[in-house]
Amino acid sequence: MARFKHYDDNPTSMVVINDQDQLQPGSFEYDPCYLVSEKLDLSAGNAISQPVK
Repeated sequence: MARFKHYDDNPTSMVVINDQDQLQPGSFEYDPCYLVSEKLDLSAGNAISQPVK
């Protein structure tokens, strides 16, 4: 018979997560973050999101 952990519907504590500490250079998770923030040209999206004057 499986022994599952009890799920608490009313947690009393929260865990703080700092993404910059979690994303280590060279990891799989770091690569998409780096590509989007440093290498991808997002200027075309800025022109679309500007209101028409």
